[in-house]
Amino acid sequence: MFCPNCGAEIEDDAVFCSDCGTRLQDMENAGPDVADQTVNTAEETDGVYADGGRKKRGKKRKAPVIILILVPIAAAAAAVVLLIMKGLITLPGKLGSTSKLNRNNYITAAVDEDGKAYIPTMDGKTIEISGDIQKAAMTPDRKRIVVLQENGTLYITDSGQKDKNKIARDVQGFGIVQDEGFCYADEDGKTHPYLFKDESDVNLGEISRSKCSDINFHIAYVNDKGVYLLSGDSDEKVKLGNYKGSCSILAVNDDGRTVYWEDVLAEGNKHETNVYKNVGEEKTKIGTFTTGENYYSSTFVTQNLDQSYAVIYKPDT
Repeated sequence: MFCPNCGAEIEDDAVFCSDCGTRLQDMENAGPDVADQTVNTAEETDGVYADGGRKKRGKKRKAPVIILILVPIAAAAAAVVLLIMKGLITLPGKLGSTSKLNRNNYITAAVDEDGKAYIPTMDGKTIEISGDIQKAAMTPDRKRIVVLQENGTLYITDSGQKDKNKIARDVQGFGIVQDEGFCYADEDGKTHPYLFKDESDVNLGEISRSKCSDINFHIAYVNDKGVYLLSGDSDEKVKLGNYKGSCSILAVNDDGRTVYWEDVLAEGNKHETNVYKNVGEEKTKIGTFTTGENYYSSTFVTQNLDQSYAVIYKPDT
């Protein structure tokens, strides 16, 4: 299926998008044919597994393939990508997943049929992680590795794997890996942002959508009670507003205060979309427009060089 936020192709049972980090829960209840539509917005997380269980490796595996998907990154990272694609850098083992350089420059490891994970580094070497691994990812600053084992144990280690810090058990998956922290889903499907600096772990409960800023780990999310913001430097959740229909987070500014979101109300085969901007708790309605059945491909949010945002929509003609 495709991520309803950024349009990236993702696994059918993913809880987080591996390209933009959006929380993907209860997709079938988010709107008509959401899982098969493409949303175009300005903004990340990775294959986390829903429905109360972790995805198990089967006996048959795909042929070894290593692909790093490029985003705007440093020249050194681009060089490594080219070397891997040309076959000058290879990773050992028969791989059941590919290594990926995600949108905000964190690396998702490739995992082979024996449960070993492999992370290519910028100097052409490979970090190998043993222990029946389901998923592993390295932070953009390359200082930490988040590891999830098949038994649901989640831990953090350094790039040299000298120290291991166990975070939780019975974890479904994780995503939104940044230098400041990451998010994981516990055994009940509840989302937890985890901060490295103070090892804080906030339980956001069951949420339907979420989005993270590019840096500073500010998270806006949606649950059945409203739209909320959790800043990366606070444990206090700020309520941004209520919604009546299907709610999506469009963009989260790096300032930790500015959030764009939409509330879509279905009326027959038409949809009324209300777009809002929050600066802290102050909410401003930007506008309202009506679209047809494919309303999710009508809203665009782009970030300008001065950190301001432009909201563009395409109504039906």
